[in-house]
Amino acid sequence: MVVTAQRTSQKKGKTTAVAAVSPNKGMGSIASQLGALNAANASAQAFAKAAPNSRVGKLRTYAIENAQSVQAAEAAAAAQADLADAQAALQAAQEQQATLQQAVTDATTTVQQREQELTDAQTALSNLAADDPSYAGAQQAVTDAQAALGAAQTRLSDEQAALAGASTSDEEQTVADAQALADAAVQEAALQETEAVTALQAAANKDVTPEVRAIVDQMLDGKVDTSLTTQVSTAQ
Repeated sequence: MVVTAQRTSQKKGKTTAVAAVSPNKGMGSIASQLGALNAANASAQAFAKAAPNSRVGKLRTYAIENAQSVQAAEAAAAAQADLADAQAALQAAQEQQATLQQAVTDATTTVQQREQELTDAQTALSNLAADDPSYAGAQQAVTDAQAALGAAQTRLSDEQAALAGASTSDEEQTVADAQALADAAVQEAALQETEAVTALQAAANKDVTPEVRAIVDQMLDGKVDTSLTTQVSTAQ
């Protein structure tokens, strides 16, 4: 494998390619970092035929474990996205419920105001004699106040019915279910990642840095049929 680096010229401000570096040259080279993991240079055919406990076989096991780790991480991300959607839906439902509750409160206040207006109109009427010139007007005021109170009571009833039908229980259950799935998916992803790292360390016979792992992943790309999960259990 050949790695090409880039550097920026301090004088000219240009980015120029540095000569390709062979992993077999120089102290601290990629080859020395890889150590036993240079076996990843083997061909796809070699990986297919490798004994489970050979270096190439262990790298094949890692490739399969790593593919499963990637899939688990993607599943965890999808589950967390579903959880976020469920939480957003719950929040929207709660906001709607709060809006309906405020409407009930406002309608209740209006009913109380109309009741007071009716009481005032009735009191004003009771203080007038039947032959008083303003008596008819006072009667109409009572009639109007009764109509306004009826309308306010109807509105309150409608608002209360709307609030009663605005339960958030379904959204809350959806969030609870999504949370459980997300937690399980994250746990599974962590487990799969641990198994992948363990498999790579077993192939390297030492701890492996993220940088070295990335290089190994590139070297293994397309060489191992990662759908053959039975190879993992055989190797273990």
